Amino acid sequence: MDNQLSASIQTAQSEVNEKTQRRDSIKVSIEKQKVICNEFWKKFEDEKAEDRTARAAVSAKLQQMESLQLMLNKLKNVQSIEELDAKIQSMEFDLQHVTMPLKEEKKYIHDLKQLRQQRDQLTSNMGSITEMDEAFDQKEQIDERFNLLKKELDSLRTEVLRTEANANVARKKYDEEQQILRVLRQQFRDADALRQKAYGQWRELKNMVTEREKEKGYPPSRVELFQACFTHVNESPSSNIVAEILAAMNELTNQLPEDSNDPVN
Repeated sequence: MDNQLSASIQTAQSEVNEKTQRRDSIKVSIEKQKVICNEFWKKFEDEKAEDRTARAAVSAKLQQMESLQLMLNKLKNVQSIEELDAKIQSMEFDLQHVTMPLKEEKKYIHDLKQLRQQRDQLTSNMGSITEMDEAFDQKEQIDERFNLLKKELDSLRTEVLRTEANANVARKKYDEEQQILRVLRQQFRDADALRQKAYGQWRELKNMVTEREKEKGYPPSRVELFQACFTHVNESPSSNIVAEILAAMNELTNQLPEDSNDPVN
């Protein structure tokens, strides 16, 4: 092997080593970044769980208010029924004691019918007389309880805004860390491609040495046999592990005397 070829091989080997280290350092960074991403995902899940709890509290409070609101609506309906009764009685009295044109009388009867229908609808949604009497007796307490629940609901809704904001911040931070991970993975692919290219250049130089040795009549070395068994038709390594083994074997070759015919045990 001439000195110029030997120097070229050493330079190519250094290039392979450098790019291998670069690729491997990125792989280490990827593993670290995956840990960071997992931590931020857990943080997001914790914040999301807190947000779900806050929303559940709002739903429970709304259910409490709904039953009171229903009772308050019934009390309002009672007042409406009383007003309708008074109006119906007044209109019935007018029909019986006030003389009016036929057209106006027909309209009066039509309006009276509608008022009675409204009263029936309101009455159908009412509870028993006993329940309504109890509700009227407790109306002040019901109003106070409803207003208290409303204040509690406002506080809970404020808490939901806080937990929702925290969850959004945590998700955004996780997405940012995921983007860093994607960039690192792309860098790894790029670095691996550069390493494979450098390895291919180194391999071409080593093949030149092999061809020269064959011309001299030397039998194939163990490195050559390994290459024949574990490389593709285009002479590219069958895997990254094979590529690394070949690089290591050739490194050993470079460390042996030039007159050695079978350099690697």
